[in-house]
Amino acid sequence: MKSGTIEYPAYINSVSVIVGKLRDLVNSEMNEKAARFKRGDRSEQVNILGVRGELIALHCIHTATGKRCGFADLLSPRPLGVPDITLGDKKYDVKTIRSDAPDLLVNKEAHAKTKGITHYWFIQPTGEGQARYWVFEYGEVSQWPTKNCHYSDAHYKPLASL
Repeated sequence: MKSGTIEYPAYINSVSVIVGKLRDLVNSEMNEKAARFKRGDRSEQVNILGVRGELIALHCIHTATGKRCGFADLLSPRPLGVPDITLGDKKYDVKTIRSDAPDLLVNKEAHAKTKGITHYWFIQPTGEGQARYWVFEYGEVSQWPTKNCHYSDAHYKPLASL
């Protein structure tokens, strides 16, 4: 596991609201057809938070390495089945968590499908322009216990244990 903090520009918060709302609109038909994707009244906030984490990760890679990376589309009417970020032979699935989240979570069914993921990159925005992060290898997450999290079963790691 690797962990640390990230500073990111404030415009990412504004952009993530716009793109997250668009993602919510684009995904609305899929969410109506498949109950497992529904998040009720929280759907828009879940999408905004997800976009924020993906943009923070992209910013982090660019500023830390100066390298270009493969980056999945931010808007798509269906799951893409590709990693969020590809950097060399590393394939990251970015998971953004709320500032008050007690656990890191990975959907058990999605984890089994892997999408060729080699790493999970968890990002937790903690304040204006700051976030904490944790990076775990795929195999590490496979060893985490599972629990039911309202919509599905998930591998989990309590933040208090990190």
